[in-house]
Amino acid sequence: MNAEKVAVVCKALGDANRLEIVQMLSDGEKCGCKILERFEITQPTLSQ
Repeated sequence: MNAEKVAVVCKALGDANRLEIVQMLSDGEKCGCKILERFEITQPTLSQ
């Protein structure tokens, strides 16, 4: 991975919600509705 791609990944994982979602998904697939139950975000925000 080049430095630019690493920077993009690091920026994305710098958000606490995104990092927690990645941790949730590391256990396997999850329905979006289950992820939304844990966070105070809208479905369009989750999809983004």
